[in-house]
Amino acid sequence: MTEPSDVDAALERLHAARARSDAIVGVSRLEGHHPEYNVVLDDDGLIHPYAAAHFGQTARRQDIADVYFLEGSLYASAVDVFVARRSFCHERTLGYPVPRWKAFEVDELVDLICIEALISRRDELAAE
Repeated sequence: MTEPSDVDAALERLHAARARSDAIVGVSRLEGHHPEYNVVLDDDGLIHPYAAAHFGQTARRQDIADVYFLEGSLYASAVDVFVARRSFCHERTLGYPVPRWKAFEVDELVDLICIEALISRRDELAAE
């Protein structure tokens, strides 16, 4: 649910940081699926850490570093850099944090139902 104000703010941020950045993308903080807790299953069904540095230790979510995902609704770049790199994401890309309620993708019916509920309470969410 990217709004015009999000685009304006992201472009202003990119413009202000042009000496060190060429692009900006929307990101949203992972709140319930931090990689610290992700596992893969081997052929025997045993779990192994996907990317955790402290696998098997009890880590409180509040004590681990925030992780963000590309939320997919906002991408902007200097055209020449995009043409040369063929990507928005590189070492000179800024992240534009977007609240989780604006970062839903519609892949399944359950996503659509959730988004409809979010839209109906958008004013409450924006006030947080």
